[in-house]
Amino acid sequence: VLSVTTLDGTVRGIKPTSGEQLWTLAGESIGAVTVSGGVIYTGSYDRTVRATAADTGKELWKFTGHSDAVRAIARDSKKLYSGSWDNTVRALALKDGAEKWCFTGHQRPISALAIGDNVLYTASYDRTVRALRVASGVEMWVFAGHKGAVRSIALCDTRVFSGGEDMRVFGIDAATGTKVWRYKGHTRRVRAVTVCKDEEDIGNSAVFTTSDDETVRVLRAEDGEETWVSRWGWLAKGSALTNKTLH
Repeated sequence: VLSVTTLDGTVRGIKPTSGEQLWTLAGESIGAVTVSGGVIYTGSYDRTVRATAADTGKELWKFTGHSDAVRAIARDSKKLYSGSWDNTVRALALKDGAEKWCFTGHQRPISALAIGDNVLYTASYDRTVRALRVASGVEMWVFAGHKGAVRSIALCDTRVFSGGEDMRVFGIDAATGTKVWRYKGHTRRVRAVTVCKDEEDIGNSAVFTTSDDETVRVLRAEDGEETWVSRWGWLAKGSALTNKTLH
């Protein structure tokens, strides 16, 4: 089943082979979505996090603990993590949505989450990137190098990459939170960072950045060196990689 989120606030299940609509879930606008194991997990402007069966559209559970819109979610094999405009990050059990812990260290809304090896990385409008232990929510480190809101983060082995309103992109050591490199080539805010990972060598991995300066840029993950720039002539709000193709 193909799940589609729409501007009218609905999530729709569509049969990929025919386009037949199988089910519709109505609600306020969806802020974040991820799909795994036949379950669709959504965060919404209605302040909820929901798990929905992909084949039937049946709601499996709903979490109502946030006090503002949920704009970021991530998952591992046991938990779903939600980031909200209420400045909190929460860990929920995948099976029933029960809250396992709540992190309250951010001072402004959460913009992005990325999951690593037993570590959850968070980005916020408070200009920080943080690393939390997935088992407990205990903070491991804080990176405060940005001078504006952090809009996006991505992970590649030993590096976390962040892009923000300050037009900067940082490469951060995933274990310690220390700056490895900084890129200052964009002339307007960076909306998204995406990683094309080389399994053998981080030196051959690449970071793709999209910006309000109407460019997409590719940086070496190892040192932040720019390898090419594509000037699209229109606003790029985000990007995704499939089979080494940038969309």
